Amino acid sequence: MRLYVADRENGRVEIFDPNDGSFKEAWSSTVRRAFALDFPTPTQGSEDYLFIVDGPSLGGRPKPVKVYVLDMNLHGNVVEQFGNLEQPHDLVVTHQGREVFVAEITLDTVLKYVKV
Repeated sequence: MRLYVADRENGRVEIFDPNDGSFKEAWSSTVRRAFALDFPTPTQGSEDYLFIVDGPSLGGRPKPVKVYVLDMNLHGNVVEQFGNLEQPHDLVVTHQGREVFVAEITLDTVLKYVKV
């Protein structure tokens, strides 16, 4: 088991040992600013996919803000991306990973994405 932390300011996911808090590794990828993350089936201990919502650039040329799905068996490689967001704050993935809810503060709402 590992503890995954979204590091917004450095645009990475940090991974720690939950027993002693020791740092294991960090992933930097196409996610600019990892605002929040969630696993679809944490109650079953499955860590096959990690969902991350990124955030807007602090400067420079803006890129689209999206939800990214990372394959944990491929060391965090992005296997899917979706959404067209402005200022996401958090996300939650349902038990089987079929629905993703994103808190969007620009629209003052929660957006729902359904995988078909």
